[in-house]
Amino acid sequence: MRARLLPGFAVLVLAAGSALPGQAAEQCLQAAEKTAFEVRALQSQLMVAALTCGQQDDYNAFVQRSQPVLMGAYQQIAAHFERLYGGAGEEQRDAYLSELANVQSQDMARRGNLFCRSMTGFFQQALMLRSPEEMARFVNMQHVANPYALPGCGSTGYATRNSGYGRDREVAVASGSTAAYAWAAPATDAAPAGRDADTYRLEARLSEVTRANEQLQRRIDALESALYGRQSR
Repeated sequence: MRARLLPGFAVLVLAAGSALPGQAAEQCLQAAEKTAFEVRALQSQLMVAALTCGQQDDYNAFVQRSQPVLMGAYQQIAAHFERLYGGAGEEQRDAYLSELANVQSQDMARRGNLFCRSMTGFFQQALMLRSPEEMARFVNMQHVANPYALPGCGSTGYATRNSGYGRDREVAVASGSTAAYAWAAPATDAAPAGRDADTYRLEARLSEVTRANEQLQRRIDALESALYGRQSR
């Protein structure tokens, strides 16, 4: 029987610090926000591996052991988007979480069978991490994909490796686009001629994983909203 994935998300608690009317929030990542995005990238990578490689038990163990860190990262990310976008922050957050899973699923498909082979050791190392800082360092060492990029507050360099995503999004925000929350997709190489059947199967599996991940996210959000409502009463 397939193990059930445990949700690794906390009930959203909005942090104070939204921009006042007429004030533009600084488009940058604070140090704690940068760490939170890296923690989330790690969790998302492990979720993709759990769904693709049948490592649900490993994922559940990671979530159970790291729940306080994952909760803090989720709340920090929510506060970041609220700081930048005010009332539209929740929509921006959800768009980021979906894009993160999609980008990492695409990376999984490109790596083919090597992805699942590498995930056993990856999980073992992830389970040894305790603090947000340890997780952030691990993410950078392993080059875990993360589509969100903004400069660090007080710096001129982009805070993540995939800097094109952040620049494209900033252009949309500056232009006043109502679709600013949609991140630009990464450029992909043209498919080589004569791709084997394994590649086609991987692409089909990628579509299934992406849909399953989105459905899982919606179920988790609904459960957490219900839980938060009961706790508030």
